[in-house]
Amino acid sequence: MIRKFISALTVTMLLTSAMVACSKGSNIEESKGMDGTQSPTATASESTSPVSSSGKFDPPVTITTARPVASDVVYKTGEDTKNNVHIQWAKDKLGINIDYIWTVGTYDAYHNKIKLALASNEPLPDVFIVEDAQLAKQVMESGRVMDIGEAYEKYASERMKKMYEENPTAWQSVSKDGKKYGIPILQTGAGEDPILWIRQDWLDKLGMKAPTTMEELETLMDAFVNQDPDGNNKKDTAGIALTLRDGFSSWVDGKFVFGAYSKDGVLPKYWHENADGQLEYGSINPDMKKGLAKFHEWYEKGYLFEDTGAADLFAAFEKFNQGKVGIIAGPYWMGDWPLPDVFKNVPGAKIKPYPLPTGPEGVHAPGERLVKSRMFFNKKFEHMDAFFKYYDETLGYWFNDENSDFKYGFAEGYDYVLENGKAVYDPEKLPDGYINAGKYMLSWNPPNVPFVELNVYKDLATGKTPETYLEKKLAGLPPLKVEGGAILANDLDKSVHDKFVGAPTKTMESKGVMLDKLENETFVKIVYGKLPLDDFDKFVANWKSSGGDQITKEVNEWYQSVK
Repeated sequence: MIRKFISALTVTMLLTSAMVACSKGSNIEESKGMDGTQSPTATASESTSPVSSSGKFDPPVTITTARPVASDVVYKTGEDTKNNVHIQWAKDKLGINIDYIWTVGTYDAYHNKIKLALASNEPLPDVFIVEDAQLAKQVMESGRVMDIGEAYEKYASERMKKMYEENPTAWQSVSKDGKKYGIPILQTGAGEDPILWIRQDWLDKLGMKAPTTMEELETLMDAFVNQDPDGNNKKDTAGIALTLRDGFSSWVDGKFVFGAYSKDGVLPKYWHENADGQLEYGSINPDMKKGLAKFHEWYEKGYLFEDTGAADLFAAFEKFNQGKVGIIAGPYWMGDWPLPDVFKNVPGAKIKPYPLPTGPEGVHAPGERLVKSRMFFNKKFEHMDAFFKYYDETLGYWFNDENSDFKYGFAEGYDYVLENGKAVYDPEKLPDGYINAGKYMLSWNPPNVPFVELNVYKDLATGKTPETYLEKKLAGLPPLKVEGGAILANDLDKSVHDKFVGAPTKTMESKGVMLDKLENETFVKIVYGKLPLDDFDKFVANWKSSGGDQITKEVNEWYQSVK
């Protein structure tokens, strides 16, 4: 996407910022004077707001922040970013005023504004999120965010510490020179790992079963292409929906095919550890040729829809949802969104999730990164105690905490209603339909405790009666999502994880875009038959000599430093 951002400061704002910075307890950073010298900076101090017997900060404390308000954030009528049920909860329950000092409409614009603030020495919010790894590196090197190590040890709850102790590699995403410069926001643990989603009505019509091997998958795709599964007497259906527009770097890119033909489970775009304990880039591994050859064969046979190489993931979704493709491989939550759209578009359509098929070398599938975003703190922020109290409260959802305000969901009337003291999750009973109030949190999404959700799905799929708050909540989700989550939970040992989770190296910054373009174009052209398979070897030599060898050296220097 094109990233655009326009920023302006008036003289009045500058004067106001300077005045606030001089006052006690301010978190606004001072700018350089007209002579270019840096004004003295204050060190972060203890919070001056004690906690009352009710658990609230009194007097209240304020935490400033910023965020994108994109299409995935939906507010009830009459509410907005600064006035909503979660803002009110933080104020009433904790004595914390969450103040959004600015918002933008897209994630790209948000990150651009943070970049500009760093470059122009504009004030940063108290608390802000960064998803882009390159920008996170710049933030940590800016000298303007806090080393939170001491505050974390002092204020983080025991259950929060335990969560990170069980996922220690997460800290690599916010660490520099042995210091913690932020909070890594954890993912579900496997939220982007793929499973197969298949048109069950097509299977039934053709009298076929779901594939358990790659050979059976090919037989099924052939039937979906050549045996008129939609019954319109036209040869207009494809076997599998995926996108290759950006190479193999999407949720629905079929990367698992490479894993099926790689004895070591090597995947494109991923860094893997070799027998010598060194990291190697998967896309240049010789096993890639087997996967590329297989994709070219599928393209020649019509198993892929025609514009696979140019389509993005939304186009892949659309092909499936319009009833033109019988299979798509993607995350378990696709059973909730977007795949149910096929029911609206194709009368009588049925879909069902299945495990990935086994290849000659077993099953090796891409695993989700544990950390997608990071939360940083302005160096002048004085209320880390308030932040950690807030963050621990939001974690209560995952711990079946009897005292948590989130034990049933994120807000009554938004994602659940109470009937006779019991939570009901039927969207039809919600006054404005389902609204994810967890999106209003400082973390932009409800913070996760990895793998907890998937293990609940696994238990529910075996017939376990929901007993805990979390089990009852997840049992109320769309059945396809629950079923898909259970299938994934049983196959977590098949996941392959990228071993390089650090910030882009120096050579990645200067040559990474060029090398990515070289890789993506080469792979797609081989799939389409515009380049012979043996040109893969030329690509490898070119990648190595054009900066890849230096990147590999830098990646391993990082790996040894954190190992």
